[in-house]
Amino acid sequence: MLTLFQIECTTYIAIFSWVYVNILTDEDMILWWWYKLLSRIKNTYILKPILLCEYCIAGQIALWSFFFFPYNILSHICYISLTIFLVHLIKLIDLRNYN
Repeated sequence: MLTLFQIECTTYIAIFSWVYVNILTDEDMILWWWYKLLSRIKNTYILKPILLCEYCIAGQIALWSFFFFPYNILSHICYISLTIFLVHLIKLIDLRNYN
């Protein structure tokens, strides 16, 4: 089972990945140069987990950050799944604001 601290971490990861993909890499924002540099890569298998897909970025961060906690495979799977689910909730809330 996940601890409260781990659930808090999944929330931070989800927020970070959404902000990174949807705000910080937009034109005239602080990481626009990073987007322009990496968008030269034509291989989407490389580009999605580091720039284009908030689900992929959140999943990667959750995958690798969980190794800082006492390891349990079931908790690891739940940690990654919860992070991706929270990104989806953030995305739904964002879409609701535009309609």
